[in-house]
Amino acid sequence: QKAKSGGGPRGLDLSNMRDTKRRRQDTRKGEKDSRNASNVHITCEEICRIGAKRIIVFSGSGMSAASGMSTFSSPGGLYEKARKKYGLSDGMRLFHYSFFQKRRADAQAFLTGVWSEAVQAKPTQSHNAIAELARQGRLLRHYTMNIDGLHSEVGPRWDHLLNPTGLNVEMHGNVNEAVCVECSTVYPMAGACSRAFRARRPAACTAMRSCKGQLRPRVMFYNDDDEDIITEDFDSLLEADLEHADLILWVGISFTQSASVEHFRRARRLMSEKTAST
Repeated sequence: QKAKSGGGPRGLDLSNMRDTKRRRQDTRKGEKDSRNASNVHITCEEICRIGAKRIIVFSGSGMSAASGMSTFSSPGGLYEKARKKYGLSDGMRLFHYSFFQKRRADAQAFLTGVWSEAVQAKPTQSHNAIAELARQGRLLRHYTMNIDGLHSEVGPRWDHLLNPTGLNVEMHGNVNEAVCVECSTVYPMAGACSRAFRARRPAACTAMRSCKGQLRPRVMFYNDDDEDIITEDFDSLLEADLEHADLILWVGISFTQSASVEHFRRARRLMSEKTAST
């Protein structure tokens, strides 16, 4: 989605870019964006010819599909697997915090299966291409909705205190880690944690004697009450990055999921505000 003339950042989707036209339904029935899909293929060499030097990349599950990772909404994807495995009317329900509260063991066992996929997967050409942009010094930031951890190929994880210059912002957490709901201590999923979750048993925090908290996957659910211990608050970072970006890439995102549409609209709004002020 190209901004109007005046210095705003340009946006290209590397996989299923949607046209700017969309129709909106009544919000009570739920909004759904509908755009004409077109495939856009762009290489690092072409980006160099464009002259972009401050690139933001937003990535979704389509980027990891070539590695063998399941996507969410595609046939045979995570939603369909969850629907069949747990007899749900809609597999998306498993990824809601309300489901986690009622059926914690099921949610944790399912996400442990996703983790098992992730540890067998390898970064794709898309991951390598973004890593190349980072090596060239052209990548301003990589915001990923993926939870598989394959984006570590791109560079270090952003943390507003420990690593404020990190390149990867994990918008929805990372299935390779678990976190204590009481003291926020982070544990690797591998080992005792994954064994407990797979066996549908609770995993207790061992960081300190006084902590009686339980561990949970460090993955964001819809309407997650534990949001603060799952991801860093990146709102201010995103606004600052969009202010400086000269190109935005959308990679592996269908724009049919509510989370990606929300982020897309926000980026467009900030881009439009920037363009209007120049």
